[in-house]
Amino acid sequence: MALLTTLVDAAADAGQDARYDGPDRAVLHARPLALKRAFANLIDNAVAYGGSARVALRDGPAGVTVAIADDGPGIPEAELDRVLQPFQRIE
Repeated sequence: MALLTTLVDAAADAGQDARYDGPDRAVLHARPLALKRAFANLIDNAVAYGGSARVALRDGPAGVTVAIADDGPGIPEAELDRVLQPFQRIE
């Protein structure tokens, strides 16, 4: 949670439309630097290409779920398999 709110606050402080919705505390045993890079990239892309970033964290019995949504057009269904490959980009 602290990692996500720090990233969202940094984006908002830079004048971008970024919001966090979730609990005040959640614990996840993971590699924090790797998570920070991944979440920062997703939030940056949401703001840059979708106009906003809405970050939601849910902590449940099955684990922690993080969703990052934006208002962009999305990925065309025909491109979904390709964009999941390393170093792929679509317009």
